[in-house]
Amino acid sequence: MNQRLDSVPLRSDRPTLLIDLLLGAGLSIASTFGWIAVCVAFETREAWDRGVYFIVVLPILWATAALAGWRRPRHAWRWAAALVAGQALGLGITNHGWGTLGPLPLVALAVLCGPCFLAANWAARRAIVR
Repeated sequence: MNQRLDSVPLRSDRPTLLIDLLLGAGLSIASTFGWIAVCVAFETREAWDRGVYFIVVLPILWATAALAGWRRPRHAWRWAAALVAGQALGLGITNHGWGTLGPLPLVALAVLCGPCFLAANWAARRAIVR
């Protein structure tokens, strides 16, 4: 039987998509702000030149990734990727580009923020189980 397309109930994902986009943008902006705040506070071009980045900023990023993964468990890797993208943007802003090292700073960011991916996926799995 042929069914008319307008008679089939469709589930709209637009509100969910909008929430996900806003969350991802917010995480990126917050992550960029964290990088720039350390650079401005300690007058350095790269946040990882100061210990406060490793002691304060990275654990906050990990906890934020876990919280976002728990609240929005579908494709939780996106939240960690948004945080890493924000850090990369902050690096590009404060360092006035990538410099002569090429992709090496991006690789270092991916390694340092690797626990973000683990935290987001771990929390997402816990959220799905509950």
